[in-house]
Amino acid sequence: MHRTHRRPALLAATAAIALFASACGNTKAAQCEKLIDAINEGVALAEDFEQKNKEFFASQPQNPTEAAKVVNDAAGVVDTLVADLKNVGSELSEMELKDEQLVQYRDDYSKNLTEFSGGLEKGTSALRDMGTILTSISDVKPGDITQDKAKQLTDDIRAAESNIQAAGKTSQTAGNEVDKIAKEINTYCGRETPAEGGDDGESGGDSGEGGDTAE
Repeated sequence: MHRTHRRPALLAATAAIALFASACGNTKAAQCEKLIDAINEGVALAEDFEQKNKEFFASQPQNPTEAAKVVNDAAGVVDTLVADLKNVGSELSEMELKDEQLVQYRDDYSKNLTEFSGGLEKGTSALRDMGTILTSISDVKPGDITQDKAKQLTDDIRAAESNIQAAGKTSQTAGNEVDKIAKEINTYCGRETPAEGGDDGESGGDSGEGGDTAE
């Protein structure tokens, strides 16, 4: 009586499926999807921060103590964003990609994301300096403010404002480059970048690959 040897056949089939899955994961479409998903994590974080930032600007503190709280709270929100963006950067740096052009896009994006985060960190430091100055102003009694003290506080405020603006310019420059690279990735992956305020439901390109776009 002959026995059928099913186990070797089953192992062969399993190996073939695993090989096929691995091959599919290395296609340009799969790599595009992986890269764009990671980038969109950062986009979502930035959009959430932008909304919170608007709320801070909308607040109207009535005195230095309230102003110091707003500034320090804003610095805390920036700290959180920086930490989250660093996690996205780590995910990108550890991402395995075979497509050479996607590897270049990933590296360029990571570099500018790091510069963007660096600008935010400098901005956080300047915001905290501003918070410290405002707190010191609230602690000074009106009769104790000398002309020299007033000048020193004014100079300190101007220096903090200058540092905040410089940090903002650094982040803005890097942020513009990040947006540019994201659009190039969309084009390379055969996806149209959604027009501002337009319909993003359709995907373009000769490859006909659908799905998310890096924004």
